[in-house]
Amino acid sequence: MVSFYMHAYISETNMCKPLISDGTDLSNFIIKREGYYGNRGDIIRQYKATNELLLSYARGFLITEDENLWYMARGIAKDSSLGDMGANPGKKVDLNFNTQCSDPYALFSI
Repeated sequence: MVSFYMHAYISETNMCKPLISDGTDLSNFIIKREGYYGNRGDIIRQYKATNELLLSYARGFLITEDENLWYMARGIAKDSSLGDMGANPGKKVDLNFNTQCSDPYALFSI
């Protein structure tokens, strides 16, 4: 999870790069033939880090206390209009209690 945060997560845009196991970035790769990943001519795009990842990273932090996991969870929470979970766990917290986010993954994450 930490490697994914460090190599695939783009905190400025809350997007994730599509990577293969050796770390090769497939962003904007044009598929050359029909198959499992799509049709010929399709483009593999970066994708949004959603609340499913927020739940995973929040739980991962609770188990490991690795702050890298916290930083990714924090970025996803901000992008989901949940507010700021804090620069460090429990410090400078500014959650948005009036959020319109109704995603159950977000609820379980917070």
